[in-house]
Amino acid sequence: MDILVLDQSYSAIANIDEYKSFIWTDRYSKAGDFQLDISVSSKYLPFLVLENYLTIKDSEKIMIIEDISIDSDETEGNYAKITGRSAESILDRRVFMTANTLTGNIKDGVKGILNDNFINPSAYERKIENFKFIESTDPNITSLTFEETKYSKGENVYDTIVSICEYYQIGFSIILNDNNEFEFSLYSGTERTYDQSSIPYVVFSPNYDNLKNSNYYTSITTYKNINFILGEGSDEDQVNATVGSGYGLARREMSTNSTKVSTDIDGVVVSSGEYMNILVQDAKKELLKNKVKLVFDGETDAKQLYTYGNDFFIGDIVQIEDEYKHTGKVCITELIVSVDTEGYSVYPTFESYEKREEGDN
Repeated sequence: MDILVLDQSYSAIANIDEYKSFIWTDRYSKAGDFQLDISVSSKYLPFLVLENYLTIKDSEKIMIIEDISIDSDETEGNYAKITGRSAESILDRRVFMTANTLTGNIKDGVKGILNDNFINPSAYERKIENFKFIESTDPNITSLTFEETKYSKGENVYDTIVSICEYYQIGFSIILNDNNEFEFSLYSGTERTYDQSSIPYVVFSPNYDNLKNSNYYTSITTYKNINFILGEGSDEDQVNATVGSGYGLARREMSTNSTKVSTDIDGVVVSSGEYMNILVQDAKKELLKNKVKLVFDGETDAKQLYTYGNDFFIGDIVQIEDEYKHTGKVCITELIVSVDTEGYSVYPTFESYEKREEGDN
């Protein structure tokens, strides 16, 4: 696999076709990353400098060189290890300069965050001239709405976008277009399981020789369906809220102590109703961490039967089965491309998937 190097003006300056090993990982709701091991005597090493970019034909993403180290080995020789993250990591370069309250449409809320911190910020020095927001027309994106959600001054923009996307089970991407502009977009994966019939299924199973060393685990040990959250105050005056549902033997309760106080949003005192909304949001998020556990993964080879970029993509919901007839729906959360002395491999990574029910937001 060839690796194209771009300088900080986005001009191609080298095409690397010789190296020890290379791993490239794209992710659904987070920045991807890469690692390139190359001889210190390589003619390509002078082009691999901090903040230059890498691209490959198997991905639309672009990586940013962030770390360079030299490893000495008497047996294998001296090698440079070049690592970095994909362009989604650009969001990690900004924090909220003021408190934010997000309500209404998810897409518009995320657009507002990017506009305030990258596209059209009040301080010109924070602006990235070639950063754009791409409007989604996918109903799985446009139909999503926030409950009132508050973010404090100083919170990291990347962490905020990741938490939003993971909570609402959507992905985000930043690509470099033909005009050398960074395009941010929200997207959702396609359902390719037995629960739909409009497009072909994608099934990873030992029966199809595309799943091996699978692991299945399910547990209700830590499952909870009621969260009693405690806020500021003490004794009878302590603010609290209860979320969830469950009756009799089926009711499984937990308690959470919130660190939020009614004056921690940019130092401004919020109303009792607003503060209660903050507690309810926190309680729901904690409750989601204690659902029935289902882990279903395995080592796969994406070159067998189904081809990445044609039959499935990152974020897609696919079917997975093991030899004991356990079956489940999983989301493809990352795609790893690996090249070394053993050859070229493409492996998807799965996470168990449970569609967010109405009212879980």
